[in-house]
Formats: sequence, structure tokens, C-alpha cells
Amino acid sequence: MKTTKKKRNWNLILFLPGFIILIPILASLALLLRFSLSTGDSSLIQGLTLNQFVMFLKDPYYWGIFKSTVWISILVTVGAIAIGYPISLHIWRSPRKKMFLLIVLTPMITDIMVRTYGWLLILGPNGLLSGAFRLFGLNLPKILYTPTAIAIGLIHELIPLIVIPLLVSLRTIEPTQLKAGMTLGAGSWRLFTNVIFPLSVPGLMAGSILVFALTFSALVAPILLGGRQVMTLSLLIEQQMTYVVNWPFGAAISIILIVSVLLFSLGFERLIRKSFGKYVGGR
Repeated sequence: MKTTKKKRNWNLILFLPGFIILIPILASLALLLRFSLSTGDSSLIQGLTLNQFVMFLKDPYYWGIFKSTVWISILVTVGAIAIGYPISLHIWRSPRKKMFLLIVLTPMITDIMVRTYGWLLILGPNGLLSGAFRLFGLNLPKILYTPTAIAIGLIHELIPLIVIPLLVSLRTIEPTQLKAGMTLGAGSWRLFTNVIFPLSVPGLMAGSILVFALTFSALVAPILLGGRQVMTLSLLIEQQMTYVVNWPFGAAISIILIVSVLLFSLGFERLIRKSFGKYVGGR
């Protein structure tokens, strides 16, 4: 009985810091929701209405921004998986795991502004990539201030969030499982498709959701690499909150962004669980 009480006390103590952090987050979300239901078009809370949401949903311009944000988020997620998965496999098999992992984590160690300005120097019209093309007498198509530039910057930034969860899943694969597959005559490709990939799905799912969610709400990359010429939901929120000072509409867009990320994430998780239920703990 005493041991059980001690465990409960420790659980409460460990839960307390998270609860303290959760309070201001929930309070800010509640305030955001209240602003989104306001009838005004300033920084004041007035009345109660759904007009801000109706205005967003009825306007094709805002729907275009929403679709652009979804497209960039999908592009970054697919790109991060395409690059991050082979890197994860290499680190998992390499005897120098720590060294390669440190290299992968470099984007997270470097300040976001430094990383982004680095890509400006590479992708700009007089940048390193353009200079390399000119050496061969070629003209580089415009990349800077396009969705492609935003995607490149965000893939570089978010690759660690794919690699780390994948490595966690790959480390759960026992050498005996691989040996059993080889003993039964499975080649490298069959071993990958029937053993390695299915068992890495939980990490792939977690990493993909993280990358998608952070891309959906990214702000620095669309400002610097997109040059404010590629509108995303986060840019629209900043515009409404800072320049237009229409906080109710900005708050409504923020709620739409949060709900969209949750729905996309839940939909993706459900799809993965249906396809690989026995590997990710259910259907």
C-alpha cells in the first residue's frame, strides 16, 4: 500500500510541470477562440458570431491560400520522407551512428534565421546554385520566392524529425528477425518490404505527422524564401494580426489552421493504422 501511494505521489509530482505549462496554452487557445467569434474587425472583443469563419470559407482567394498551404505541407512531408528514410537506414546499419546522427541534427542546432539566410545565398539569382549552372552555360530557372524554395528550406529544417522517430522504430528490429528472413530465402528487397519497412511504420507515421504539422504553421520560410509572394495560412494570420489589425479574422484563420492540422493528422494516422494495424498497435 505504501509503495502504491508513493508511486501515485511521484506521478502527481511529475505531472505538475506539464500541467503548469498546459494552463497558459489552454488559456491562450480559449482567448483565440473567443476572438474568432467576435463581430468586430479590430483588436476588441465584440458580440458573438460565426461571420469570420463564413467569410473565410466563402472566399475563393482564402481557399486558394488554404490549398497552397496543404500542397506545400504535403510536398515537404514527402520530400523529408524520401531523403530521411535512406539516411535513417544508413545510420541504423552504420557503426558510426553518433557521428551521422550529429550531422543530421545540425539543422536543429543552427538558428532558424541563419539556416534560412544560408538558403537565400544558395538559391538567389546570383547565388551558388545559379553560379554553378552558369559555369556550364545553363540558366537556372527561378527557384527563390516560389513554393519550391519554401519546400527546400523546410525539408532541410525538418529532416531530423523524420530521422529520429524512424531510428527509434528501426532499433526495435531484432537481428534474429532479419536472420530468420534470410534463412527462409528472403533477398534484400523482400527483407525490406516484409520486415524492415512494416516495423518502421510507427516511426514513419510519427515523423510524418510532426513534419506536416510544423510545415502547415511555418512562418519564417514563407517570409524569407517565399518573399511574401507565396501566401500561406501563417502569412495570412500574420497579415491580419499585424498589418490589418483584424484580430477576430486572424483568430478565426488560426482556429481553422489548428483544426485542419488535427484533422489531417488523425486522417493520416487512421489510414496508416488500417494499412499496418498490427505494426502500430491496432486498427
